[in-house]
Amino acid sequence: MAQFRPGSDPMKAMAQALAEDGVLFRDYQAGGLTLAEIVDTTLRMSKLGLIDIYEQAQLGEDVNLLIVVDQF
Repeated sequence: MAQFRPGSDPMKAMAQALAEDGVLFRDYQAGGLTLAEIVDTTLRMSKLGLIDIYEQAQLGEDVNLLIVVDQF
C-alpha cells in the first residue's frame, strides 16, 4: 500500500511513495538513478506509467496495489 499527499508535485510525491522499500520493490540496489527517479520517469512517460511500473515490480498476479491519495 502506498499513501501520500500530492502537494505541489503530485507525480513526484507518488513516485517517492511507490519507491519506498517494500511497496513495489524490495532491497533495490541503486545503479545510477535512485528508485524514486526511475519510478517518477516511468510514471511520466505515458498514461500507462503506473501500470508499467507495477508490471516492472513483478509482484505476481495475486498481488494488488492500493494507492491512497490524501488531497488535503
